[in-house]
Amino acid sequence: MEDKEILSTQFEPWEKATITNAVMFRLVMEKPGLCKKLLERLLNITISKMEIPEFEKDFREGMVSRGIRLDIYIEDADGTAIDIEMQAVTKKKEELGKRTRYYQSVMDHNLLAKGQHYTKLRKSYIIFICTFDPYGAGLPRYTFSNLCVSDNSLEICDEAYKIFFNASAVNMDNITKDQRTFLKYVNGGSADDDFTRELDGTVKEYRADERKKATYMTFQQEIMEIEARGEARGEVKGALKMAVQTVRNFMSKNPEMDVNTVMDELSYEGELREQILKHIVQ
Repeated sequence: MEDKEILSTQFEPWEKATITNAVMFRLVMEKPGLCKKLLERLLNITISKMEIPEFEKDFREGMVSRGIRLDIYIEDADGTAIDIEMQAVTKKKEELGKRTRYYQSVMDHNLLAKGQHYTKLRKSYIIFICTFDPYGAGLPRYTFSNLCVSDNSLEICDEAYKIFFNASAVNMDNITKDQRTFLKYVNGGSADDDFTRELDGTVKEYRADERKKATYMTFQQEIMEIEARGEARGEVKGALKMAVQTVRNFMSKNPEMDVNTVMDELSYEGELREQILKHIVQ
């Protein structure tokens, strides 16, 4: 997931965060049992064993390559590599398609040890759970593999699959009941089975957890620091403006506090703190 992409979805109050909030989704999926159940539901398979999900795994092909951070990266007992992404920001299909192409290339690079033959590449899935219709055809699930253009019955057999789930679909008749119940929950519906009730219970538990809230705020601060660097170059501005407004609001309610005391209270540090101070003293 791109840092700038996260900006437009991550600054809602933690107390109102749902499963579509990227940080909430990652934290909930750190529970191996829930992550396993979600994968089995989305892929309609049984997983005997899997590695503990890695939180926002960082892949880099080399010093000059563009790095990517995968929301949740898992390998099951058979070695199948699976990346799950929560996509709550509407994107054009061209962008989503090219992103999966790049994710696939970096995943493959990391799956194949130096000197190994290409046949050792394992099956892989890149799964996007979208709150919007990514391809505009109204389908609840779009599954892509590399097929022959002249004869669609012929597959290239690279065992690389890209799957997009559309939680906003009106007609969900052609997916499983379990998938339909999950997607309706993602779309803001009620938790109607044991799995979604367990998900919803975990979301509510985490919203009340001060440690999870601190994780969210730390992540939020990191993103605002990215924006602060962009602000210095005349680029991204939204989160920095929000941080400045937060400080001003805090000061108006606590007139006895100066700006530095307020930033201490809000745990604003580093470059972000410097940028806020510049705006406050203007």
